[in-house]
Amino acid sequence: MVPQNEADSAAFDSDASNAADPVVGSVVADDSASLQESVTLSPGNQAGVLGCTEAIPVNDPQQVRELSPSILGAYQVSKGHQEFSGCTLDPRPFLGLRFSAVEDENLSADWKWFGGDGMPVSESLIRKLGFDSHQPCDARLRAGDTPMVERWRKIAVDQLASERLIENPSDGATQASSSEALLGQDPETVILWCRWASGTVAFRFDNGASARIPFAGWASDFVSKRQKPDPFRCPETGITGYELVALDSQTVTVSAAVGICQASQIATLISRLETCEISGKRVLPEFLSVCAISGRKAITDLLESCQWCQRQVVPSQISGHRCSDCREGEPIAGNDPLLVALLKKHPEWEKYGNWRGWRDAERAVLVGKSWRGGLAVICDPREQTVLRVAHRGPLRRQWTFDTP
Repeated sequence: MVPQNEADSAAFDSDASNAADPVVGSVVADDSASLQESVTLSPGNQAGVLGCTEAIPVNDPQQVRELSPSILGAYQVSKGHQEFSGCTLDPRPFLGLRFSAVEDENLSADWKWFGGDGMPVSESLIRKLGFDSHQPCDARLRAGDTPMVERWRKIAVDQLASERLIENPSDGATQASSSEALLGQDPETVILWCRWASGTVAFRFDNGASARIPFAGWASDFVSKRQKPDPFRCPETGITGYELVALDSQTVTVSAAVGICQASQIATLISRLETCEISGKRVLPEFLSVCAISGRKAITDLLESCQWCQRQVVPSQISGHRCSDCREGEPIAGNDPLLVALLKKHPEWEKYGNWRGWRDAERAVLVGKSWRGGLAVICDPREQTVLRVAHRGPLRRQWTFDTP
């Protein structure tokens, strides 16, 4: 006989037939293998509620430590460990009926198993939880549970009677009379307790990071490894796995969600890495800059500076130390406000014409031509102040910046 633990004992009450219970609503769905025809029970344990036997499946785990290898062992924790942070083994009841004095050839002498709602348990669950091999245990039912067990058995017998009438209709037979006939056979009754495991696995890392994940399922499923606890889900990337790591930032994630910044060699989440559009390397955003002309992102050290406007651009935009904007530009009208303001301050520049250039919010480049050569003016368009000036002679291609 298997003793019950005080910490996990539970009397049968109305919660056992709650619709949220996994037993409730089970249907006969799997007939791929037959059940054992008989179960040996200890005759000395028949003095319980309504004379029923209380039992547990032979291989049903009764101690939390039996679950450790299958639940805790499912995870691999780098530079840390995993442990239970609360784990209960809740006894869930099933009702078994066996009619030894069978008068109806269509009603076999096998055990009939029912969930908390009185509906038949699927044969797949019967096999999985090992109903066909069980042993007596200490009584969990109280004397006050007798009415509940009686109602439970009545609902189960009514269900059997309904099935018999559907399969074998007979003249004058009703569900009530059929149920009464079945109860009159005084079926052998067993309350089978199966452990439902639930709790939380805590992950603790050497750098102080921690995380938790809940688990729930039939204890025997975990021990037999028919069921694994859920994988850990990275809260940022959504990637799941059983290999856990903690980043330097104390972010807990899975190995598959970790990447290495190729600029700093720092481990981080792959969702935080961006691609350099020049080298193809995956790096953290702080190592990238945006090309002022193309808008392409590239590692800052790979960009080149325009000699004129000093902007950082991708190498393909540079020729002769100048970016494409400074080399080409757009035509500038003679009445352009910025050009007018500059010529007013520097009337000596009025000899230049055919002005071209570009501007943004921070700087502007204006290039004028004359038979004497060229003039390039780099200025602040908001303040209309000159920053740099370059000249080129009529027969030269080289630009020379004036000394400040």
